[in-house]
Amino acid sequence: MNILVINRNAFGQDDVVEIFKHLGHKVFVYDHKDITEHRNAEIEKELLEFVNKEDISLIFSYNYVPVVSIAIKDTKVKYISYVYDSPNIALYTYSIIYGNVFYDCISVSVAGKYIPFK
Repeated sequence: MNILVINRNAFGQDDVVEIFKHLGHKVFVYDHKDITEHRNAEIEKELLEFVNKEDISLIFSYNYVPVVSIAIKDTKVKYISYVYDSPNIALYTYSIIYGNVFYDCISVSVAGKYIPFK
C-alpha cells in the first residue's frame, strides 16, 4: 500500500514511518509550511495531484489537518489522524464530516486514568 504521512514534526512520527515501511508499505512524507491552514487551494491541489500520481491509499497525520480532508474528499483515499492535542481546535471544522476521516483521541479522566475512545 502507498501511504502518505503528513509531516507535523510530531514526537513519534519517524517511528510511525518506520513501522509502515517495516510492514511492507511504501511511504511518502508530505511537508508544507502552511499545512495547518484550514483552507489552502495550493495545498489542496498539490495533495490531490500527488495522491493520484502515486496511487496513495492512505494518509496519516498526527493531529487533524482539515486541508488534507478537504483535498481528498471526493476520492476513495482514507485519512487517519491520530489526535493527541487536547483540545484540538482543528476538529471543530466542517471538513470532519467527510466520510474519509478516521481519528483516534485519548481522553484522560479526572483520576488521571487512561481511557481510549472506542
